[in-house]
Amino acid sequence: MHFSTLSGSIALLLAGAQVVSAHGVFVDAYGDADPSIRGYGLGYGHDTTRKGTWLFPHQKDVPVFSNKIVHNKWWNYYNPDGCGICVDSVAGWYQKNKPHMWDPKITGEKERWKFLWEVSPSPDAYISDEKGIAYLNWLEKTGKTRINRVNDETLKSGIPKVTAGGSLNVMNYQINLDGAGPFKCKISYHGAAHSWKKDLSVTKNCPGDAKSLFWPGIQKPCWFTIQMPNDLDCTGANGIENICLVRCENNADNGPFGGCIPVQQIRPVKKTQKEGGKTHYGKGYHPNPKKEDAKKPAPRPKPANKKPTKEEVKAAMGGENYDNGVAEELQHEYISDEDKNNLSWSYKHKDPINNYYYKRELKARRRAIAADAK
Repeated sequence: MHFSTLSGSIALLLAGAQVVSAHGVFVDAYGDADPSIRGYGLGYGHDTTRKGTWLFPHQKDVPVFSNKIVHNKWWNYYNPDGCGICVDSVAGWYQKNKPHMWDPKITGEKERWKFLWEVSPSPDAYISDEKGIAYLNWLEKTGKTRINRVNDETLKSGIPKVTAGGSLNVMNYQINLDGAGPFKCKISYHGAAHSWKKDLSVTKNCPGDAKSLFWPGIQKPCWFTIQMPNDLDCTGANGIENICLVRCENNADNGPFGGCIPVQQIRPVKKTQKEGGKTHYGKGYHPNPKKEDAKKPAPRPKPANKKPTKEEVKAAMGGENYDNGVAEELQHEYISDEDKNNLSWSYKHKDPINNYYYKRELKARRRAIAADAK
C-alpha cells in the first residue's frame, strides 16, 4: 500500500485528529489573456519560506474555510462564503486588537496549538477579498515583482487576465500530506466572496484521493486549469473594472480548503473594416503553450520503496499531535528516497514561531495607515 491510495482506516483517523488540514497554498496564477501577469490566492505571503512543513512559518498563509484555524471533522464549521482565515490574518488581528491574548500564547508549540484550537476569531480577522484585490491591483499598477519561493522564479505581480471561454491556471503548493487535490471551483461575477454565480469546470486537476491526501505531492507544486464560462461577465470594481473572483477548494474531510483568486476579464474589441474587421483581445497576446509551466506534464512520482521514520511522519503531518494509531499506520506506508530526504531535513530544521515577525508586520501596517491618513 502506498500513500497515494491511503486506506479508509487511515483517512478516518486523520479526519478525527486535531489538525489544520489545509496544507496547500495557491502561490501563482495566470489567465489566458496575458500569462505575463501573475496573481495568487488571497492571503498568500510572498515572504513565506516553502522549504518545510510546520505550522510556522511554512503554513502561516494557508487559507482555511472555517471559523477556526485548528479543527477536526467533528468540530468544524464549513463556510461556503468568504476567502477563509489563516495564521497571518488571525495573528495580525489579535496583535492589533487583543495583543494580551496573542503574545503569551505563541511562545511554545503546545500553547500555540491550544490557542488556535480554542479561539473563533472576529470576522475582521478573515482574509479580506476587497483588500486583497486592491493590493494586487496596486502591485500591478506600480510594476512590482515578487519571487516565487517554490521555484525562485521572478514574477510580475497583478490580477490574472482571462477571457470568456478562456482559462485560469493555478499553482497549488502542497506543503504536507493533506494539501492535495482534486479541486473544485466556483466564480463570482460581482468579484465578491459572498455572491457565487456558478460552478466551474476544472479541465486539468491535481492528484489526490477522495479525501485530498497524496504522499508524492508533499513539498511540491502542481498546476491545475480552470475553464472560464462562455458567458463570462465580470462586473466587480475595486479600483479596477471587470473583476471576478474564483474560489477553489479540495475534498478534505475536515475542510474543504483552497483559496480565492481574483481575475480581470479582458473583453473583445471589434476592429474596423480598415483594420481587418477581426475581433481581438486587448494587446492581442498569443501564449506559447510550450513555454508555459501550466502546460507541462506533472513529473511522475519517484518509486516508493522505504518506510518513513516517526520523525518523518511527524514532518509529513506538519507537526500536529495525532493519536498513536495514526503514526503507527503511516509508518507502514512506503515513500521514495527523495521524500525521505525532504522530510528528514524538514524535521531537523523546524523553526519556532517568531513573535517579532508579527510585531514587525503590525508596525508596518500602522505606518501604512498613518501615511494614507496624511
